[in-house]
Amino acid sequence: MSDLTMTVLGCNSGGPTRGGGASGYLVTAESTSVVLDLGSGTLQRLFELIPDVPDAVVITHRHVDHMADLLGLYGYLASERRAGELRPTLRVIAPQGVEEAFFGALQAGPTHGYRDIIVFEEPPLGEPVAVGALVCTFAEASHSVPAVAVRVSRLRRSLTYTGDTGPSSSVEQLASDTDLLIAEAGNDRGQPPLYPYHLTVGEAVAMASRSDARQLLLTHLHMAATLDDVVAAVAAVKYAGEVQLAAPGLTIHLEQETF
Repeated sequence: MSDLTMTVLGCNSGGPTRGGGASGYLVTAESTSVVLDLGSGTLQRLFELIPDVPDAVVITHRHVDHMADLLGLYGYLASERRAGELRPTLRVIAPQGVEEAFFGALQAGPTHGYRDIIVFEEPPLGEPVAVGALVCTFAEASHSVPAVAVRVSRLRRSLTYTGDTGPSSSVEQLASDTDLLIAEAGNDRGQPPLYPYHLTVGEAVAMASRSDARQLLLTHLHMAATLDDVVAAVAAVKYAGEVQLAAPGLTIHLEQETF
């Protein structure tokens, strides 16, 4: 099918819990699958959803709650290779610092063969990157380490994932007129001093409103965030789109228009 489909692999802020993993989102269209972040506790759910490995993995930044299970996926592919099963290298699209973090976690020496299994590429900001039936476009996010947001498109449908970011005009522009905005809200509700590298619930809803996103999925929520915060934020900016809270296994279908 040509519809764009997103399934939440995990959505916890900072790390996994007994009930679910950290950040991870599976996006599919036709026979193409792309994973947006592969945080701790997300890999097993990914394996339950697709019969093979994804066509590409986007890692938005190097923090472990967004990339830890990339090491597990690499281990799975390395085991296949040792058993004699050869496949094309896995594309990992990620900003500066992610490959270095991966390399360090492996304690890989200069002759380590991980590049025969996984190939890292830095995303060109603002330029489309094709992955099978999907097109990914990236913008710089405002975080404590190099980070990106990503927009994934298929024909007339798109979703935009902020990754971890504070208020950002570049992320907001990337999300302009998107069908689904997956926005982190990992900041507390404006308690001073306000950490500048995450959004509050209010800031996430305001971003959705200003970018004219038709749906908003709030994720990576601060532990103190409440449903009352969401209701108040929606009322404050009169956001007219549908708002949902992320949960492991939640699937959203963005159907293509028919004429």
